[in-house]
Amino acid sequence: MIRRLFKNEHFLERYARARRRLTSSKGSLEIADKATPENVSVARLQVDVRKWHAGKFAPKKYGDHISHDIKGPRANFQPAILIQCSAGEAD
Repeated sequence: MIRRLFKNEHFLERYARARRRLTSSKGSLEIADKATPENVSVARLQVDVRKWHAGKFAPKKYGDHISHDIKGPRANFQPAILIQCSAGEAD
């Protein structure tokens, strides 16, 4: 059933539009603009939830980006405390 829906171009167009609306920042901007000192914590929560949803629905654009760049001839993955203890035992 789902595969058949994704083959329908009209459905795909509507689906893509709905996904874009879910990640739209327009609602977040309106919430931030209407925030007052009395409701700032509620507004912050509403914006945070929208950011979380955007990260889940469009992870390449809005998701958390984690980089694992390791440079140098050899990376040492031992915590510094273990390296210090090992160096002290050599005496």
